[in-house]
This record gives sequence, C-alpha cells and structure tokens, in this order.
Amino acid sequence: MLLRRWLPAAALAALLALSLGACTPGDTVRTPGRTAVATPLFSSDDEALKVATDAYAAYLKVTDEVMQDGGRNADRFETVAIGEALSQAMESAKEFRSSGVRSTGRSAFDSIRLQSPVRTDSRKVDVYLCDDTSHVDVLDATGKSIVASDRRTRIPFAVTVIPRAAGGFVVSERDHWTGASYC
Repeated sequence: MLLRRWLPAAALAALLALSLGACTPGDTVRTPGRTAVATPLFSSDDEALKVATDAYAAYLKVTDEVMQDGGRNADRFETVAIGEALSQAMESAKEFRSSGVRSTGRSAFDSIRLQSPVRTDSRKVDVYLCDDTSHVDVLDATGKSIVASDRRTRIPFAVTVIPRAAGGFVVSERDHWTGASYC
C-alpha cells in the first residue's frame, strides 16, 4: 500500500529533476547577435515624394507609348511596374490589342501628395494623385474616337512606389481612389 502512494510521487520528482537538470548555472544563455539596421531609403518626405513623382511619370510615359501602339509590346511595362500594377497594365494592353484600339495624346498627373509621412524604416512610398486624361483620346481601327464626350478626365488614384532590386523605383500598386476626391 505504501508503495502505491510513493510510486507516483517518485515518478513526478524524477520527471521534475530531469527537466530542471537541463538548466544548470554553467549553461550559457544565448543572446541574439547584432541585427543589421536598415539604412533609410529617404532622408526626408520631400525626397520620398520626388521619387514617387519620378516613378509615376515614367509609368505614365510607358503607358502612353504602349497604348499608342495599340497595346503591343506590353513587356515595356516591366521597366516601370511590378506586382499588381504590372498585372493591371498588362491586362489593359491586352484589352487594347483585342479591341483593335489605340490612344493618342499624353497623360499627365498632378496634386500628388504623400498618404502619410514616410517612416525611416519604410521600404515604400504611398501617394495620392490625380490622373489627367484630358489630352488623351482612344481611337478605333478606322481612326474614330470612342471616348464619351462627358467622360471624367481627372481621376484620383492611390499609388504605391517601391525600390526595384536592380535599382530605381517602380509602381507596385495603382488603385482608383473611391474616397473623397482630391482632384
């Protein structure tokens, strides 16, 4: 009878001793090594805004070129866009090709502003801007305009620009802004 009461207690004590035995004062405690601190991409919000402005201007320039060519050679978008923005641009070019249309004129943008101050550890720039398509027309195969005369020519977008591994910056996201218009 005494053995029955003593056996579970002895087993528990042995288990406890084994688990605590691994923690001896002689064991060294590992501490994380120094972690590399990322160098900030931008020294100021003004610099971040300039980078976003330049990257988006390059994106619109290529967009105009591809669409003026009827959506052909859309791989040019790979120099100015990545991710979701690249997919959207390629899809638009495909629609132009399959519809047999092309654009004329030049796109523009203005009213660009940061969505929020750029943090020192940020690897992207988020901006709001207004696309201006008032000088762009879309023509069918016969050269006839297919743009509605009452179309909106100033359209708000939320745009994200990120660094490219090979250098420079590209547009990674470009979404129509549905909140209050800032255009």
